[in-house]
Amino acid sequence: MRFVLLSILVANCFVGFAQSISDLNKEKEVILTNISHNATLIDEYDKRKNSELTIISLLDQKLLNRKKLISTYNYEIYTYNKQIESITAVLDSLDRQISNVKEDYAKCLKFIYLNKYNNNPLLFVFSGSSISDSYNKVLFLRNVNIYKRSQKESLDRMIAKYDSLQSTIKNKKSSVSKLLQEVSHETVVLKSEYSSRQNLIDSLTKNVSNLHAVIQKDQARANELEKNILKLIQEEAERAKKLKAANKISKEETVLYTNISEAKGHLKWPASKYVVVSNFGEHEHPLLPNVLVRNNGIDLDVLDSHSIFPVFDGVVSKVIVIPGNNISVIIRHGAIITVYSNLSKVFVKKDDNVTPSTQIGLVENSTGLNSNVLHFELWDGEVKQNPLMWLEN
Repeated sequence: MRFVLLSILVANCFVGFAQSISDLNKEKEVILTNISHNATLIDEYDKRKNSELTIISLLDQKLLNRKKLISTYNYEIYTYNKQIESITAVLDSLDRQISNVKEDYAKCLKFIYLNKYNNNPLLFVFSGSSISDSYNKVLFLRNVNIYKRSQKESLDRMIAKYDSLQSTIKNKKSSVSKLLQEVSHETVVLKSEYSSRQNLIDSLTKNVSNLHAVIQKDQARANELEKNILKLIQEEAERAKKLKAANKISKEETVLYTNISEAKGHLKWPASKYVVVSNFGEHEHPLLPNVLVRNNGIDLDVLDSHSIFPVFDGVVSKVIVIPGNNISVIIRHGAIITVYSNLSKVFVKKDDNVTPSTQIGLVENSTGLNSNVLHFELWDGEVKQNPLMWLEN
């Protein structure tokens, strides 16, 4: 009975740990795929001029994935060590049970040998003083043989289980050893990638004053764009108020708002091949430590095709030109507004109905740090939203 309980304990232990290792392997595959993808993009952008900021962003993503990979390896090592610890405890218990069974089995064999039951069982049976006594002797012999056989079978099962667990421990220790080598290798690569990132930053920060000027110009353009968006939102709110008063709000606008809200987290990206080079909100500048920049949306460095598309069905509200920021297109999706800035050419006009397959325009791709970069914003009324919470993962 104790052996059965021990087997159940071992089985449950293996199931739990097996699921954990399986999940970790899946996570590793995703991380390794991301690292490989980042490496490919870095090679592509390395061939292109004015793409240093994108490469830094890609290196940051790669470094983050590398850290995650090392963390996953370390957790896998921890999981294997917990397995080994659990199996060792089971082995210790099993070893004690084997010793007890061996001792009982030896006593049984000794008892049989000393009483010579196996030498002449018939003589033993017929030596009974009565038929009832002889019958009891038959039962006794049968029980002795059953006990001897069961002890032998139990001992064989325990020894087989013990050997199997010993082999399992050996394999898991081998896995731990390999993982430790992987951690060592990834740590060396991580240091090398940090060095590459720092070298690139050093080469770009030789003229810090110019970078500060660029940041100020970018912030001024962002402020100007925000004013235009807020003005448009106020105009749209006023228009909607009048339409509501006259009971003339179109079903189309209501449906658009309902549908895009339901599609949150699943909106199409505005470009087919891209890299997020600047995230939403306030964060440290990638080249200047202690310098905070504010982003009302996200910036995408668009690779290869420079075509830009709406993220959802909507109506073009405005096409505006902001000095230094090229052309911006603002699209209304009910109460939600999306903004596409830094376009060199635009193929839509005010009041056009658009879908995710409608080409809005082309991203500016001449020269400068903002070359090939699309600035994208998403507003819910007068509240700026993090586009990454709306776009599909």
